[in-house]
Amino acid sequence: MKNYLRFIFLLTITLTIKSSFGQVSLSAYSLQAISISTDNDKKISGELKAFLNRDSEDIILEPTIMYNFKQHDYHQFSIGLGFSACPFREIDGANGLTIPLQLEISPIENVRNLSVLMELTPQIGDNFSSDIRTLWGIRYRFK
Repeated sequence: MKNYLRFIFLLTITLTIKSSFGQVSLSAYSLQAISISTDNDKKISGELKAFLNRDSEDIILEPTIMYNFKQHDYHQFSIGLGFSACPFREIDGANGLTIPLQLEISPIENVRNLSVLMELTPQIGDNFSSDIRTLWGIRYRFK
């Protein structure tokens, strides 16, 4: 299972890097996570979340491929498919699949690079049990 986890993680990172020729965004999700993402003006983008507010062996990395719906003047919806893992655990670090649903709102007309994020993420883990995680945060796009 550990080799399978490494393969999926490396494949997702490779796809994310390959699609990152455009702008890059940095996000902070409340006090729980930070992320870096590729150009969400395109239909497909990548995001890598890191949940760093825990012990080093329990750090969670979550690479995600996002599908971005049409961007409107002040908001954009996105849906994705990701994989949650604790890569620094000695035992199996796979947490499961994630399906994030994001709403990004740009409330200030003159500052389009800064936006507010809301995310609802069902997580499917061991034995197909599921949890739902909610995150809110702020995103800054480097153009």
